[in-house]
Formats: sequence, structure tokens, C-alpha cells
Amino acid sequence: MASENKKALVFSILEFLQKSCTDGTIAADDSEGIEVAMQCIGEAFGVDPSDEAQQETYSTKPANLLSIFEVYLKTKSKSKGPSPAAAATSSQRKSFSLLI
Repeated sequence: MASENKKALVFSILEFLQKSCTDGTIAADDSEGIEVAMQCIGEAFGVDPSDEAQQETYSTKPANLLSIFEVYLKTKSKSKGPSPAAAATSSQRKSFSLLI
């Protein structure tokens, strides 16, 4: 059985896929296949995005999966400092300049 966090993630994925089908991100010709996949994924994890109780439990609104992922990518890119090799080179330069 899937944990509550996993169910919330699956719920968000299904919301994302549904929105992608309705907003034109996914071509109309491909929507039927995506909808079948959504049904399979929902059944496998016991998640039904049309269920009001699950909407209340698992929804991340007003945020959505894409906005959460964008925040993660921004945070990830900001948290990357210089590579270990660059940091070592910088440290070596400082040590060398102290010797001179």
C-alpha cells in the first residue's frame, strides 16, 4: 500500500496530466492514451482525483506539481556553489599568495 506522501505525489501527477490534456500541452490525438494511463496509475496507487475527500487530503492547491518543481529547480541551481575542484584551486591560490 502506498504511503500518504506517495498518494499525494500521484494525485499531483494525475492533476498535471489532466491539465496537460485540457490546456493543449498534449495533442488531442494523444489525450486518450494519457487518460487510460491516468486510470491505470490511479488504480495502482488507490488515488482518484475526482474524489472530493482525496482532493481535500492530497491537493497542493494553489500550488501545482509544475510550480513546485520549478521552485525546486531554482533552489537547486542557487545552492550549487563552486565545484570541489574550483574550491580547491581557489584555496591553493590563497595559500600560494600568502607565501609570496
